[in-house]
This record gives sequence, C-alpha cells and structure tokens, in this order.
Amino acid sequence: MKKIPQPTPDSPASGVENSPGNSDGPITLADSYQLVGNTISLPLSLSHLKDLMDAGKNLTLSCDMASMTFKPAALKTILAAVPSTAGTVTFAATPADLRAFADAAAQIGSHPVYDFTITYKDGKGNTIMVNAGFPLGSAAITLACPLSAAETEGSLFMVCVDDKGNVTWLDKSSYDSGRMLADVPHFSVYGIAYKVPAVVFTDTAGHWAKNDIEFAAARGLLSATRNGMFSPDAAMTRGMFVTALGRLAGISPASYTTRSFTDVKADDYYAAYAEWAVQQNLLKGTGEGLFRPDAPVTREQMAVILSGYARQMGYSLPAVLGNTGFADSDKISTGAIKEVTAMQRAGIVKGKDGNRFDPQGNATRAEISIVLHRFVEIVIDPATANGWGKNDSGQWFYYRNGKALTGWQTIGKQNYYFNTDGVMHEGWKEGNTGKWYCWTIPGTAAGWREIDGKWYYFNEDGSMAVSTKVDGYEIGADGVKE
Repeated sequence: MKKIPQPTPDSPASGVENSPGNSDGPITLADSYQLVGNTISLPLSLSHLKDLMDAGKNLTLSCDMASMTFKPAALKTILAAVPSTAGTVTFAATPADLRAFADAAAQIGSHPVYDFTITYKDGKGNTIMVNAGFPLGSAAITLACPLSAAETEGSLFMVCVDDKGNVTWLDKSSYDSGRMLADVPHFSVYGIAYKVPAVVFTDTAGHWAKNDIEFAAARGLLSATRNGMFSPDAAMTRGMFVTALGRLAGISPASYTTRSFTDVKADDYYAAYAEWAVQQNLLKGTGEGLFRPDAPVTREQMAVILSGYARQMGYSLPAVLGNTGFADSDKISTGAIKEVTAMQRAGIVKGKDGNRFDPQGNATRAEISIVLHRFVEIVIDPATANGWGKNDSGQWFYYRNGKALTGWQTIGKQNYYFNTDGVMHEGWKEGNTGKWYCWTIPGTAAGWREIDGKWYYFNEDGSMAVSTKVDGYEIGADGVKE
C-alpha cells in the first residue's frame, strides 16, 4: 500500500514516487493508496486503471475517515464513461454540506457524511462528473464512525443522499470494527444514519446472535414471530428464507403475481418471494404442485440456496479462509459438498460446537441471521472474514490470514488462549508464567470486573492483578479486592 500526502492543485500526484499520473519515473501497478488526513483526492491515469482491470486487480483508496474500493467490473464501467482523451480521472471523498437539505441532515445527525466523486477535465479544462452505474457488488465505500453507547450495530445504516436531498437507506451496509461499509451502485453523497426506534425483541437479550438478529430485523429481512418475540432457536422455514433473500435482493413483489403452488395462497407474505426464488432456480417445489413453505431448511440446504443466490445475483464469493475439515463432513450430501465448501471458505457459513457442521440439522432463525449478516459484509469486503468472529453456536474465534488461531496468542495488547479447534477459551485459565486470565468475550479482559460476586482487576494484557493496590483498593494474593 502506498502511503502518500494529499496532492496539491499544482502537482496532482505530489509526493508520489513512481505513481500513476506522475510522468517522472516508471509506473508501477499499485492498487492501494493510503492518503494522509481525512479526505481523498487523487488523480490516476486511465492507462493505470486499464492495467488494473486487465490484471483482475481491485483499486482501493483510503484516508483516515473514508475509503473506496473498485473491483475490475467497476473499473471497466469508469473507463467506459471517460473519454480516452481525458488522460486521468480524479477520485475524491470530502465532507459534504447538508445545510440545504434539513431532512437529510436530521436523519444523519452527528454521524459523518461525505461526497464521493469521480471527475475528469475536458479539453477546455472544465471538470466533468463521471456518472457511472457500478455492477452489483463491484464498488464499495466505508466511513469511520465510533459506536455511541445509545446505539446498536444492527440499526446503523449507510444512506445515500441525492442531489435533491432524498435519502435512501442501504440494506447492503454493515457496521464492522469502527467503520460503516456499503456496496454502492454509484457515487453520490453518503452518510451514516441510525434507524429509530431500534428493533427490540423480548427473547433475544442474552442470545449469542443478538447483534445479527438486530441487523436482519432492522433491514426487514426477518421479523417477529409473535408477541414481540423473534424465536431465535426456532427452525427457519422455506417460506421465511426465500422472503429474506428476496427482500435482500430488493425485488418488487408486484412483479411476481403468478401462483404456481397449491399450498401458497395469493396473500401469503412469502407468495411473491416463493415465485421469485423458483424462477431464479434457488430452490424448487417439492412435487405435486407443492412448495411446502412451512418445511424447515436444513443447514446444508441453507448453504446451497445461499450459494445459488450469490450466483444469480452476480456476486463472486471469495475463498478467504482455509478449508475446514468438519468433524461430520461425511454426513454432508454429495450434491451439497461443493456449495458448503465454497460458503465455508468465503467465511459465510461456519461450524457449530465440536467443529460440527450439522448438515442435516435444521437451520435456526438465529443461524440464518448471522449467515445473512456475514454474507452482506463479505461480499462488500472479504477482509471481514478475518479477525474476530463467532461460529454458528456463538463461540468466538480469531482468524488470521485465513486460519483460526490456536494456543496462546496476543491480539492487540491482550493475551488469549484458543483451544485446538480454534475456539476462544472462556472462563479462568492459568498462563505459562503462572498468571491467571479470565475471558468471556473479546476485548473485555482489562480493568475491574465482578466475577461470581467478587471484584478483580485485570491488567492491560488481560492478566489478573495480585498483591497490589489499584485505584486505592488493596488486592490480595488471590486477586480479590479486599
């Protein structure tokens, strides 16, 4: 990655050695640029963009607050929209002024909002905006934003503000590690907004998939089952699943008025989505004119259907993670092995406790929620498959370079222990040097913590403090505050 200062008007690629757009020195096929500061403004030559496209490489430009990434399909669209005589195009992301659009400003509030543009100069020196429509999944942006104490991750959205101030909420956006990322169909003004009231269910407060459930519910992919309940551990049905996928695809139910199955009524909530799913060959009827909308979806069927959805929508699934040898791989149907493997390597489906995939078990509503959440993130940014993540039983893992870590590891400033199957150890454990640690979730090991009615202090590396004084309190040899 090239780390460069912002170019000046007199020197478009000032400070960039051997960079595209700089005629001095050889041009290298750089594909990632980190600009200093909170804005992006960088001209790149058309020939460089074409070289990246021909090489099948992505282009990423980023600063402290924002980033933009273009896959080859998006680069092709940009090149088609810019005359060859232009020579260079300038990519920019700068803070946007919404004072003329009070409603949009109110929806975004104090969250960041940026104007993402691509421009070139014509023969008269006029700046021309490139209005390119990007193919699905080929262009992505991010904005940095801390999560406030009053916000839940699932209710944060990237929103698009058009030139009339109209706001569009993007379902294909997600909050990950301090930044909002989104798949975008074109460049415009984009900001972060929080959907209120946030979705609250009566039966998910302590559930391992709570954040993922809120993500799916806030986007209208899944909804309550009854009386404010989500029923996270209930089986996902065929009717529910095709509805969630159809809503994620943004289809218009009015376009699917045919009713091909005798067990699907015209006014059933899933009726149009069942027709769409069958037309897209995501799944089929079960014979004798039946769809069986209330039949459960197994976990291997979940992988096969979602793989078909990705293919039909034009998404290319990355192979980010190594191939996991599930303990029950022999129970995966022969016809599903390819799809299960592809979805696992993409980081979209994972195993359960004991490194089981449980292929013939029913997929639960919670499992579908986390799978949909992962899908949205990974097709936007495959790198989200690495780092901290949960399996489909809610156990924590940490992936580095596509592999789950095992044994003692230092992540950030804290020490963790991962079992041989990659699962983060939960509870107390003595380290190799005699220090004690206690983990529940990542990042919570430091500072004062109450455990089983007793107070302990954990140092910056996560180790328990003993025989010392912290914040004026004496701590005994057993680590308990006296």
